[in-house]
Amino acid sequence: DLHQRILAQGYKIGRAKNYIIHREGRLSLERLLKKKLYYGSAFLEYRRRYPKAFRKSIMRLSLLTNWYYFLLKPHYGMGVIFLKLLEGIALFCGMVLASRGMNPKHY
Repeated sequence: DLHQRILAQGYKIGRAKNYIIHREGRLSLERLLKKKLYYGSAFLEYRRRYPKAFRKSIMRLSLLTNWYYFLLKPHYGMGVIFLKLLEGIALFCGMVLASRGMNPKHY
């Protein structure tokens, strides 16, 4: 919620014109899904604090605006769709665990 707190202080947040390469090291599906499970546990609190921002954060528009890449390489497109589906399930499970008072870090 750092982004929201900066905006609340009256500052503007710009966009970089250059590409930023974000390296996360060696990724594994298990690590990625555990991270999404953890993020899901904070989603309910984030939604309570920032309802407008929450609605915008559900889906990244870049996936929709760059749909033609999926047509160029359909096997990558199917992989991205499958990965996003798994991430969505992990986020939802994190929200359910948090709503029941369970800490997803233990899973």
